[in-house]
Amino acid sequence: MVPGSTSWARSRTGLRTLARCVFTQYRNQRIRRAARDLAQRVQPPADWSVRRIAAAVQAAQVQWTEERAELPYVPAEFPEDTGEAAPYWRWGITAALDLGDAAMDLLHRLIGISSDPDTCTRLADDRRKVSRARDDLQALREAMDSPWVDDETLSTLRPGTDYWKLRLAHYARAVAGDDDGAATELIRSAEEAVIGFETFEDTREWVRDRAGRPDRGDRAGSNFDVRREVRRAAQVEAFARLYKLIPTGAPGVRANNAVGVIVEAVVSALDVLNRLSDAVAEVGALTQWRKVFGDIEGEDVEQRVLTRLLWLHIASWTLADESGASSSHPVDLVQISLQTQNHFAEQSTTADDKVGGMSLNRFGGFLKRSWRMNDWAWGRMDAATMLCQVILSPERLRRRSVQRRLRGEAETAEEFVQKLVGTLFGGPLPEQLQRLRAVAVDELKSAYMPDRDLPASLPSLAALAAWAVHLRAAVEELPSIAAAVKADRIDRANPSSKGELFLIQNSSLLKQLEITKPPADSAPLSADEVDRGLQALRAFDRAGVGREPLEEESRSDQLIRTAATAASVAVTVADSNRSGLGAIKPVTRTLRGGMLMPYWTILGLAAGTTIARFLAVLTLAGGALLLALSLLGGIDGWASGPATAIGVGALLTAFGFAALRTGTLLHSVVLLTPLIPLVAFAVDGWNSGDDGGKSRSLAVAGTIIAFALALMLLGSLPSETMSPVAAVYRSLDRLLRRYFPKQAKKELSTRKRFWLRVLAGWVWIARVIASLALLALAVYALVELAFWVFDQAPTWQDHRIWLWVITAALVLVGCAVGYWTGWRLRSWNELSDGTSVVYRIRGVHQSSGVAATWSVIYGTCYGLVAAGIITWWPDQPNWVWRSALATAVIFALLLLYVVPITVLTGSVRRIRERLLRDKKNAVLQWPAQDESPDEVVELLWKNDVRFRCLLTRSSPDATSLKLTRTGRRLRETLDQLN
Repeated sequence: MVPGSTSWARSRTGLRTLARCVFTQYRNQRIRRAARDLAQRVQPPADWSVRRIAAAVQAAQVQWTEERAELPYVPAEFPEDTGEAAPYWRWGITAALDLGDAAMDLLHRLIGISSDPDTCTRLADDRRKVSRARDDLQALREAMDSPWVDDETLSTLRPGTDYWKLRLAHYARAVAGDDDGAATELIRSAEEAVIGFETFEDTREWVRDRAGRPDRGDRAGSNFDVRREVRRAAQVEAFARLYKLIPTGAPGVRANNAVGVIVEAVVSALDVLNRLSDAVAEVGALTQWRKVFGDIEGEDVEQRVLTRLLWLHIASWTLADESGASSSHPVDLVQISLQTQNHFAEQSTTADDKVGGMSLNRFGGFLKRSWRMNDWAWGRMDAATMLCQVILSPERLRRRSVQRRLRGEAETAEEFVQKLVGTLFGGPLPEQLQRLRAVAVDELKSAYMPDRDLPASLPSLAALAAWAVHLRAAVEELPSIAAAVKADRIDRANPSSKGELFLIQNSSLLKQLEITKPPADSAPLSADEVDRGLQALRAFDRAGVGREPLEEESRSDQLIRTAATAASVAVTVADSNRSGLGAIKPVTRTLRGGMLMPYWTILGLAAGTTIARFLAVLTLAGGALLLALSLLGGIDGWASGPATAIGVGALLTAFGFAALRTGTLLHSVVLLTPLIPLVAFAVDGWNSGDDGGKSRSLAVAGTIIAFALALMLLGSLPSETMSPVAAVYRSLDRLLRRYFPKQAKKELSTRKRFWLRVLAGWVWIARVIASLALLALAVYALVELAFWVFDQAPTWQDHRIWLWVITAALVLVGCAVGYWTGWRLRSWNELSDGTSVVYRIRGVHQSSGVAATWSVIYGTCYGLVAAGIITWWPDQPNWVWRSALATAVIFALLLLYVVPITVLTGSVRRIRERLLRDKKNAVLQWPAQDESPDEVVELLWKNDVRFRCLLTRSSPDATSLKLTRTGRRLRETLDQLN
């Protein structure tokens, strides 16, 4: 085929005809793909999806074409060979890059079939020029996009239709100049529209956030007005900066120059293309390229080449199958998670508030049935909320509105919401739903206005619909949760758990739900069903099942059995043949054998059957007997070692079980104090023995102490060891943050920080020395007290009546202290009869408070024992009598006076430290200083800090609570430690 022949002319005419035929579709397709690409290059705000942004881009471009016929990147006229060269590039960066791709393809193919070295070198140079031109075009695109992304004010603008009109206007000014001032007028108009849209959206969000909170006052409104004016001023300044960041006309000239480089490279390659034979062109897949450019000759070659490239670009870009990032069938991804916010929830708002499965490293749901049922119920609530948002999407509702308008059945947002409410609720709406209904109507109005951007979602409308589902679900789920709590009770779970408290607080409601038939799924909810559902939802929200602290839950037989089983399984796995510990098989086997008695004993003690508990207690009694006989010398020879080992094992098992069961070491320490005289008796016998027995006993005792200290040291090693210097610096930094928190937060020089570390170290040393001095003083005082009691015991024998009177007085005073501590640590309980809420005092159930009350009982017993020992004090007392008297007197004073006061002050301190830690870690949102004290009361109630020392009734009928003096001091402390 000869260049310039009739066939070549027909090919050129066919390309032109095809391009002209699809030119209208090409312009529409450029709009759609520009919307997709621009939406992907914008960081979407929190409530804007990529799909919503793309729709706004497309709407802005369509409105632009309706008003001005052509876009800044697509001319309205079809390109012709006779066209004149323009100083600006009017086809956009996308078309220019596509022209560069076409030129690169042509040059690459020509280099592949050319045999002349000079020709290949020239073509390679032209290809490098085209590559640099493409890079310049990419840089130009980024330079025009970067102000909108990097500017701190422009990047916060919502990407609505007016925003994209503003960007189009600035793009038109940049690529086509502004000789007649038309672009500036468009920009001014678009800026006003953007500022108006931003103000409208800010106001709408503020109104929506304040819905249902009328008690905030006018202060928040005045603050919002100030913030709105500041934001508007910043937007005006940012719009002025755009003229410097994006110069007028320069980008269009720069793009035109880059396209000129591309066209020159193609023109330079035409002589090589035309010289090719048909066979060579066929091999190099250049026949079609020859048909495009084969008839170009004479004048205006560059303009005609540019026109042919544009024809090719229009046809291929419109008809070719492009693998884009978006799908022709959009898929909405909806995440249903614990982060879903339910409108009815006031206390259970976070993942940790809702479910119990978050504890124990996400295995908490396997511990208790009630926790699993609570988790399933919350999953149902969250799913209902998200599904209502999916069903009531803005796109679907706007499409429905348009369809009804076309059928002559137009409806307003008010009418739609009224119809939705009538379908879901048969009676009048409660007060909280009336407020939500009003917000939902205002929210839906924007979706019913075709000239406004669609919101990302309609959360208030979806929440209104979800309320109906939540009311039905709560009525159905609460009896299941109650049954699961009762099943946990059979498994000997924590009797003071939130599940048990939930049964007590809502007993009348649960009985009513058990005898009431659940509402039908398809029928509207009646007034009675709504009322029961509201009570059920409030009880479900405030139940807090699964929110029990693990230190309280660890007291239950259920968790103790679980822990013992887990430990035995770990030991069994370590002793298996596949554990990889075959080298220490004797050690693992011994360990496995040693676990048998503690495992079966703890399992028996934590079991619910009488026989199992009797056998476990009998095992502990046998171990105690063996230990006592060993200490008393009743077992000699080879049997003394195993007997002592069994006795110590039983002792440690009982000690650990009692500590876990009660949540305190008080009972274990007090009930094991009779060992002190027993040990004293053994020491006294050891002193009267022969030298061989002493040496052997001393060696055994030393070996036991050495092994115990070694095991304690090994068990205390951290998981990650550091160098000594790093460990010292880390410790000093921790002390610096503790003693000088304000200075630690500042940016200090290395020298100053070093000396502050040293000072913090000296402060810690001084505090340790002071603490040790106080401890030594206390020990010295107790020792002196013991010796004084020893000296005065014979004298007190002569005044036995006064001895018992003084003992009784001391015991009564201690009982008063213990009762006062227990009274302060009693917690409030919420009782509801379905119409009102009343707060009542609950018995002491917190482990520290229980320990304080029991310490008084133990102290009374020790006081009576001390008085009895003095009454029958011998004339020549040995160390057994002395140790027994010293133990009784010292423990009586400690348990009657020291322990209750320490427990009370320590409990308040731990509460303060826990709240402060949660506040710093953003686990809880502590109310601001200017907020109502009721907010603090609500937060303390939510976090199970309901003690009488912090909260008291605010009215005689106890329908509400307020902070006590201690509670107010606690708030002041937390406000200061921010």
